[in-house]
Amino acid sequence: MKKIIHISQAGAGGVPAYLSLFVGEMDQSRFSNLLICSGGYKEEWFSGSNMAIEKVDMCREINLSKDFKAIKEIRAILKRENPDIVYCNSSKAGALGRIAAMGLGLNVVYNAHGWAFNMKTSFLYRLVYIIIESVLAFFCDKIICISKYEKQSALAKFVGTNRKDVVIYNGIEIERVESAKKNPRFKKTDFGIPEDDFVVGMIGRMSKQKAPDDFVRMAAEIHSKMPNTHFFIIGNGKEQEAVEELIKSLGLKGCFHLTGWVENKYDYLALFDVGVLLSRWEGFGLAIAEYMAAGIPSVVTNVDAIPELVTDGENGLLVGVGDYVDAAEKVTFLLNNKEAYNIMSCKAVQRVKADFSADRMTKETLALFNSLIDKKR
Repeated sequence: MKKIIHISQAGAGGVPAYLSLFVGEMDQSRFSNLLICSGGYKEEWFSGSNMAIEKVDMCREINLSKDFKAIKEIRAILKRENPDIVYCNSSKAGALGRIAAMGLGLNVVYNAHGWAFNMKTSFLYRLVYIIIESVLAFFCDKIICISKYEKQSALAKFVGTNRKDVVIYNGIEIERVESAKKNPRFKKTDFGIPEDDFVVGMIGRMSKQKAPDDFVRMAAEIHSKMPNTHFFIIGNGKEQEAVEELIKSLGLKGCFHLTGWVENKYDYLALFDVGVLLSRWEGFGLAIAEYMAAGIPSVVTNVDAIPELVTDGENGLLVGVGDYVDAAEKVTFLLNNKEAYNIMSCKAVQRVKADFSADRMTKETLALFNSLIDKKR
């Protein structure tokens, strides 16, 4: 049995969902799994798999004394377990894990799950991450990039090499989405929405990146022309209070639903008529793949990796970053044009099944792991 050690800093964001999906898709008779993590992970997320969990205190910020202690503890575990693969996930765990594995002769794979240096933030912040990532790239065997855009941006900043950096798209459980759509837990009337009214939704954190403010402004434009439209945001985040204030100031409280963080997001997704994601930057855009699996046409921003998922006019519609007026017009178009809606719905399902399934993601990742293991024998 081949042994994989996964390293992840904390049980929040998209990495825990990715790991539980990835491990759950594995052949449990061929791979054993150990997760080194800080806090927030729950054993039930890995029910049905053979994932063991070992805690090491890894803080998110840079703290030399705490980081040194974490590296020492991770290194001791790596020596004890001698895994076939060390799989580091996200920036902080990626740094600690790669440093801890130095000189041990182990196969090390790193997945940033979206480069920190691509965030729209200060030049100094991005420069620090570019330096860290370019140096630490020498201390792993392969770097998984979640989109072609992510690989191109890494190469442009001398992070890894064309041979070291490998594109493996994220995947979703298409069957779970389809099941939620066919056997809906909720009806529109459960939320006081007439059955014939429309629902436009967004799955994503309330953060600057995901632009929930643009979603609310778009909603105001749509509601002024189509008052029989309602809006959902599935997620929480630092911007929630500001979003709530904006909804109130635009007079949208009666047609807006904020669910907060939920474990059963696909139950809410089944209510959507159109899915929207107006991200200001995006390394992949998992919510878009989820919309596609549900057969829901999407209106999304033409930024970074998103055009790798959505071909404009084929399986969704693209708009410029910050252009919530155009987004409103395109959502309205989809709601009022059944033929175009149905065509894009079918194309969306075909695309997600071809390129963004969890099975495909797992097979490609394990093939990469096996190639490294076989090379070392």
